[in-house]
Amino acid sequence: MGRSWYITNLSWAISRSSQELWIAVPSPLIAAALYVVTLRLMMRGRGWALAPLLAVTVWGSALGVVGMVGGWSMYGAALGLSIGIQIGPSLVAIYRARIPYGVAPGVWILGMVQAVIWGHFGWWNQDAALMLYGIV
Repeated sequence: MGRSWYITNLSWAISRSSQELWIAVPSPLIAAALYVVTLRLMMRGRGWALAPLLAVTVWGSALGVVGMVGGWSMYGAALGLSIGIQIGPSLVAIYRARIPYGVAPGVWILGMVQAVIWGHFGWWNQDAALMLYGIV
């Protein structure tokens, strides 16, 4: 799922645009662009594999279907919960490892601070998706 994080960030930008929260649009667009660059660098030596392309297609389609069926509020809720999908496997791996390696506490702290800030921003703008993101 990690390879499709850029889809999630593009989806956040779309969601913010739909609500005309323009100040919140650049951040996910920049993150999406950086994920694309990272993905390209990761795939550079291996070539394009079917699994990452399939994951991106499935995730993007799932978000699209949720948006079409449930509207913007359900789309936002799916995005708010998506952080759990993104970080869940990493948390499980860390807690399962006898001696975890490659864990940067600063990155996790930064992620928590980001969630608190976006959650607070969502509270001030009455945006359930951002509040849910902050809670998750």
